[in-house]
Amino acid sequence: MATTLQSQLDCLRTFTCLFPPRLLASNMLTLPRDLVSPGGWAGPPMVLNLLVTSRCNMNCEMCEVGAFRRQAHQELSADELGHIVRQTLPFRPTFFFGGGEPFVRDDVLDLVVAVKKHGLPLGMISNGLAVTGEVGRDLKALGPEQMIFSLHGPEAVHARITRTTGTFERVIDNIELFCRSKGKTRVLLNVVLTGNNIDHIAEVVEIGARIGVDQVRIEHLEFITDPEIERHQEYCRVHLPENLRARMKLSSYIRGDTRFGDSPAEIARVLSALRRRYGSFLVLKPRLGDDEMRSWYTARHSMSRMCLFVWRSLFLDPAGNVIPCLNYMDTKLGNALREPLLEIWNGRSYRALRRAVRRSILPGCARCGRL
Repeated sequence: MATTLQSQLDCLRTFTCLFPPRLLASNMLTLPRDLVSPGGWAGPPMVLNLLVTSRCNMNCEMCEVGAFRRQAHQELSADELGHIVRQTLPFRPTFFFGGGEPFVRDDVLDLVVAVKKHGLPLGMISNGLAVTGEVGRDLKALGPEQMIFSLHGPEAVHARITRTTGTFERVIDNIELFCRSKGKTRVLLNVVLTGNNIDHIAEVVEIGARIGVDQVRIEHLEFITDPEIERHQEYCRVHLPENLRARMKLSSYIRGDTRFGDSPAEIARVLSALRRRYGSFLVLKPRLGDDEMRSWYTARHSMSRMCLFVWRSLFLDPAGNVIPCLNYMDTKLGNALREPLLEIWNGRSYRALRRAVRRSILPGCARCGRL
């Protein structure tokens, strides 16, 4: 429980700029009530994560939304996003844009305007390749509270992981230029830990310090093995109502990636050394205890933490379909263009899912970085 709390506090500190005090206070007061609601009811969502596109200009080997990226999705226009934003004005949540790669959209800044003209907090994640000087200048003028840029190693490692060539220097130049006059925008450099970059993680942190980001975040790899998939399917069969069972199919984890072998002790050593050297400049997602670390990078992992995400956050796919999490892309619970968002949020399926998650974390969610 202590590690769970520490992980959540780390997340809050990292994203403080996205959560105004009134939003935090309101949710801290109502969360205990919502967690014990026998009907699975929840107060309005705190965060709306919008997957603005499934397209991307890179092809990262560990991308957790690889299958999603290969699909052709209808994409919300700025006007359609504005319709959704207006539904949220009574409770004023935080918005977060991801994808795919948001900046492959020519109208991505129009999407930013659709949120920021109402004074709502906004964060974005990008691989940085298309955030050129001109784009970055226009983006900063709109005042997003946070930008997260992905970097997965020094040049050769980054090229191998992203399956691109000749992009590393452009990404570094774009991020560094953005950081020179970022104003109130807080910049985070994000690296996903894989078997290919564990020996180069320190170099990524050093690059982040050199180019002027505010913080570097290291994400533990999310993957799942075949036995864990079987456990997840059996749990859903027993504990979920019929209308949810078939839809709670895992859709985005890397399958069977155990390239780390028997190296959790080495991973723990590397990360501990970096934390001692860089202190709060470095954050881990999620913060794992010693036992959790040993378990995470083995073929059969379990986690005793509780998921709070389904009580406080949701995802919208590029067409405006509400999904509970990135790992359940096919679990469409409604469409925010055709139905009131809060009716979907507290609809029968969403409440049934909360009741199941309250009983126990779903086996397929055990390596989720949001825990």
